[in-house]
Amino acid sequence: MDPINSSSHSEDGGRVKREPASMFRQLRLLIWKNYILQIRRPAATILEIGLPVVLFLLLLVLRRSTDSTKFKCEDTNAQAPNQPGCFYGPYDPLISDPCTSWYVDYFPMDATTTGIMTQVGTLLGNRTTLTGFDSEDNMVLDLQSLGDTNPLCRVGVVFQQNGDAMSVSYRFDSVPGGVLPDSNDVTKFSWLTSNAFPFNEGLGPRDDIDKSDDVLPGYRVHGFLSIQKAVSSALVNFLTGSQEATDAYNTLNIQRMPFPRYKDDPFVFALQFGMPVLLLLSLLFTALSIVRNLVHEKERRLKESMKMMGLTNFVHWLAWFIQYLLYMMIAVTSITIIIAVGKILPNSDLSLVLVFLTLFAISSIAFAFLVSVFFSKSQTAAAMAGILWFLSYMPYFFISTRMNTMSLSSKLGACILSTTCMAMGSNIMASFESNGAGVHWSNLHEPPTVDSDFTFGAVLGMFIYDTALYLIATWYIEAVFPGEFGIPKKWYFCFQSSYWCSSPERQTDVPPESGQARKDTFEADPTGMHAGISIRGLRKVFDNKVAVNGTWLNMYEGQVTALLGHNGA
Repeated sequence: MDPINSSSHSEDGGRVKREPASMFRQLRLLIWKNYILQIRRPAATILEIGLPVVLFLLLLVLRRSTDSTKFKCEDTNAQAPNQPGCFYGPYDPLISDPCTSWYVDYFPMDATTTGIMTQVGTLLGNRTTLTGFDSEDNMVLDLQSLGDTNPLCRVGVVFQQNGDAMSVSYRFDSVPGGVLPDSNDVTKFSWLTSNAFPFNEGLGPRDDIDKSDDVLPGYRVHGFLSIQKAVSSALVNFLTGSQEATDAYNTLNIQRMPFPRYKDDPFVFALQFGMPVLLLLSLLFTALSIVRNLVHEKERRLKESMKMMGLTNFVHWLAWFIQYLLYMMIAVTSITIIIAVGKILPNSDLSLVLVFLTLFAISSIAFAFLVSVFFSKSQTAAAMAGILWFLSYMPYFFISTRMNTMSLSSKLGACILSTTCMAMGSNIMASFESNGAGVHWSNLHEPPTVDSDFTFGAVLGMFIYDTALYLIATWYIEAVFPGEFGIPKKWYFCFQSSYWCSSPERQTDVPPESGQARKDTFEADPTGMHAGISIRGLRKVFDNKVAVNGTWLNMYEGQVTALLGHNGA
């Protein structure tokens, strides 16, 4: 057996320099040890590798059962007899006003605005009630007093004049129609005036059911277009003073743009919610196994025993990282093959998908490392790891319906949780698939829609950041709070130069003068035998207490060496 160092630190607290060959031998032995333990658990090994494959095979079955060859928008009209598509007729918001009655408040109330609003009432018809206010707050209070169930179309109109220019703001109910439907998706029933496109822009026209104009968020059915055209017509008359210009404006109609024939693939919308959940479940058991195995070593004092035999902490963590990265790469590669064969992401670059899955796997290993340092009992650690795994995914349920209204910093902050970041990345992939582009290296730093500022490249970058953050937190917390059997460092140890500046090991072959062997008190070393372990001038200090001072000892192969204390222990 090769000699191994009995301590990884010098007496002043600095780190002892290790030979690369010695660290490589330690790493090789640990990987071999972990491999032997793994093959003794065949059921767990099969589950760690097979669970992701089985779950994505279910997604493959769903892909196969979904018809992606059905064409929609196949009508023709006189203008394009050979070009099938969806065609929409012209629409005048004033003639086809869906509101049976109007309740319109306005501010400020002066001669100019009253004249404009009188013309607005004429355009809307005698079913209109007009009320002016000297305060915008009073106007809002009057609208709120109507109650949420009042069937009237109600709105407040606020004018602001700057010289010859005049701007108009509309105060509608925050929810179109004034009544919030029974749904958890609140943003689906808001006006969405800040968005140019839906977050998940589909392959076809928006809400093309029956080719109607009643698309979300309901600008027609709740009177938004009607009041907008009436006020605009009155402003044209006021600003130009020309009835001819006003009549010309009143003849304007709106019409939805036609849309060509397209293939309808509803499966891409299942990806938005299905793929994150499957990835979450795929790596769940592996993450629990990592936490359980790490805490089991700590619980049984195996880690401390190996450290007493010279194992470095870095090599210990690296061996576990390599083992589970290899297992996860088998699962990740299998998932990528299933995605390719099943055309689950037919428009995306598979190499980029593989990178996404790999970075998520790496960050998951780091997350499991971090969880393991907080526990000393393996069963408790495994149970809590499962709870924390799902809790780290929970923010996505609130983010998924609000991604367009969240700031970029809020999205990046949510990505500190790797499972939430994975779900947000899957959402972006689904969005790119829904518009037919897919994720590619060329659009890595482009958002899926013009209204979004979050890119797939940001997700990959946050995976790397999360991994670094988790590993650094693991290193620091374990050093300061090592548990029952470790020696804690000061909280500021990472700021001490003695920790980072390594010192060479003492290799003195001649004992100090006070330790010279005397024949009457020391047994002579045997001749012709090889010392497997050789200690030279060992000194150990705890705070200001010198526990060991100047110990010299050789332990020979083929012999059993016992150390007895003063009390015979």
